[in-house]
Amino acid sequence: MASLSAQDFLEGEAAADAATGLAEAHDSVEAQLQDGKKVVVHLGRQPEAKDGAGTVPARVEGDAQVYQLSQYTAAQLRKRLVDFRDMSLFSFEPAKVTKLKVQAGGKTAVVVKEGEGWKLSEPGKLPDGFELDPSQVDVQLAWLRSLRANRVIEAQVTDGQVGLASPAALVEVSVEGGPVQTLRLGKEAPAVANSAKELFARSTLDALTYAVDEGVRTRLGQGLELFKRQPRPDFAGGGQVHGLESLPPDLRRQLEAQMRAASGNR
Repeated sequence: MASLSAQDFLEGEAAADAATGLAEAHDSVEAQLQDGKKVVVHLGRQPEAKDGAGTVPARVEGDAQVYQLSQYTAAQLRKRLVDFRDMSLFSFEPAKVTKLKVQAGGKTAVVVKEGEGWKLSEPGKLPDGFELDPSQVDVQLAWLRSLRANRVIEAQVTDGQVGLASPAALVEVSVEGGPVQTLRLGKEAPAVANSAKELFARSTLDALTYAVDEGVRTRLGQGLELFKRQPRPDFAGGGQVHGLESLPPDLRRQLEAQMRAASGNR
């Protein structure tokens, strides 16, 4: 709301409440400030065009001017309760994880905690030249912990309908003192405006069905490569660790610092 800007203005008969939809039941957004003052934005009728063409009339309470907002801007204001939902798909402390299983694209990789480190338990036969990097397990756990869905699928669907009965990808996180947390990815979800390709998803945190970026399945499909030791980055030359780009900045910096320290000790 603080950065809200209009594309244009409406005047004359076009600005009348009857023409804009502001005379009938309509959406509004209200913010109350610390000094008790309220700021209210009223949103008028949504244009029939579904391709982003057309604008949404809007008025700020106390201001007679009727503004024109882009459909995208209006959509950012039109929020329902479900739009404020926490979209986290996992909830665990990485330090308490004892086992991680990743299954996608016909590949299965399982790592288990052994003392303070990690050991591969599956597959039994490793590819030539493969070397496990325990720090990469920590990277993947951090990524999973920060993983968020894009939206909730509000339609009632069954596992069979959306491909979750035989998931395209599966992640199982075993946590000390807690139940196993699971994420399943299914078929492609119906497209929505201005969104990339998405897949149906469901985790054990709740009974809801979500939509996630297809890139989640692509990443999980790497299998063993997720845990493979990568060439040492040239920290002295300012090099960065690859594979951390999707993590929150603070977490990425923390992991990079740990890996720099480990690199210096070898």
